[in-house]
Amino acid sequence: MAGIRCCAQTRQEALQIMRNVFKLFVAAAVAAIVPAQFAAAGQVTNQFNVLINIAASCTIETSTIPDMDFGTAITPDTTNIDTTTAFDVQCTTGTSPQISLVSTLDGAERRMVGIDSGVPSGYDNTSAKIHYKLFSDSTRSTAWTNTDQVSFLDDGSLQTITVYGRVPDTGTTVGNFKDVVTVNVDF
Repeated sequence: MAGIRCCAQTRQEALQIMRNVFKLFVAAAVAAIVPAQFAAAGQVTNQFNVLINIAASCTIETSTIPDMDFGTAITPDTTNIDTTTAFDVQCTTGTSPQISLVSTLDGAERRMVGIDSGVPSGYDNTSAKIHYKLFSDSTRSTAWTNTDQVSFLDDGSLQTITVYGRVPDTGTTVGNFKDVVTVNVDF
């Protein structure tokens, strides 16, 4: 302690110097024990990408599209009989979707054919047909033929597509008539 007294003015200062020397000694000992990998000697960097691929897709959300039912008419009826059906479609953004409606044709016109065979008692209307038209607008001025495709928004939202139908003339054959229309969504 005599060597410490020569440099320190008081005993308190001497103890403080000793504590500081001890702390330095402990820090040096710990540094020698800790592996080099835990010491921050520098930094290296790299990158990775976060990716996802969203495939173009469209769905017809309506599980069963309601029938386009023109109801019961009295023949002959040459006044327009109008009705509608609708379905919901949703497409991913950027798909440019188009809908086509494909059905039985008689020349360039759509047709329903008779489906009664043997009812009532031997009556058969299966060779008869009734022409009808489909439209993409409520005024029924834009025909939706078998070759027409109607575009709709591709903003990712659920959209209701309404199909407008018209029978311009029922003809004179009684019974039930039917056609099947296939909805195609191309994207």
